[in-house]
Amino acid sequence: MNIVEMFISIFAIILASLSLVVSLRSEIFTKKIRYDKNRPKVTLKSITLDPNKPPIFYKGDLKRSYGKAKKITDEERKILSSTLRKNTIIPYNGKTYMLINLCGQNKSNENIKPDYKETILAFDVLEIEMEFGNNRISELTITEGFSLSRVNNNKSYGTDIKLNVNIPINGGNSLIVPLAYATNDDSSLKLEGIYDLVTSGCKESIDFLRARKEAGMYIGFSRSAYLLRFETIDDDDYYYTLFLEVDNDGILVSSKLHNGRKLFDKEAKKARRLAGDDVVIYDEHYKKGLKGRLERYFNHRY
Repeated sequence: MNIVEMFISIFAIILASLSLVVSLRSEIFTKKIRYDKNRPKVTLKSITLDPNKPPIFYKGDLKRSYGKAKKITDEERKILSSTLRKNTIIPYNGKTYMLINLCGQNKSNENIKPDYKETILAFDVLEIEMEFGNNRISELTITEGFSLSRVNNNKSYGTDIKLNVNIPINGGNSLIVPLAYATNDDSSLKLEGIYDLVTSGCKESIDFLRARKEAGMYIGFSRSAYLLRFETIDDDDYYYTLFLEVDNDGILVSSKLHNGRKLFDKEAKKARRLAGDDVVIYDEHYKKGLKGRLERYFNHRY
């Protein structure tokens, strides 16, 4: 092969490579257009405390407050023991709840023991409602989150807490998530305030997205965020960030539901700085190492 033929061969290889790159870029661009076009519209509609659906309170034997709350029985102890230090989905009395269970030992609360004598367990403390712009969503998973205590100097509630929240949606156009809560000590909801409200005879529901000045009476966190992954009927995954912030005056000053995870990463960085430590909790199936880091990096584009 002479020099001319070699040059022609090299030039042909370069042209073929460029053609392949252009083709791949075009395919990626086309897929992105389809992906963005099919992104479901997700709206945070309400965060409601409704005395007409009164929360059910259970308390441990040594808990002096919450006067008329029921005593924790073996059934509730079984629920608490199987969900220690988890945010998870549970069935109870024919209804499905997202339970936030802060009971149990951790590094920052070494004196907490799961004997439930000082425990408060409450069902139906709040309802979170979301609406969807189309009927394409099949499942919601919470993959990451954090919450800082407003009454305890922006301290995290513990990074040992695991997320196990998968909620089937099956093409519906809305989702209501009732919350249940269990704690021995500091909590991201002011359960005693909620108890006092529902036992006072009040019948007026409170939507904190509208009654923002009342949030501090019932919410104990300063900043809280969850990274939500919605799977569609086409097996595409879309990420959204739910972020809430309550200021020092107890006013809900921010309630955002944004596309993607960039807002979550931004607010998690601020939260780490405020807490002076790591704050993020992860799904139980969180992938560690390079594979997990790469997956979370590419999720930025969602």
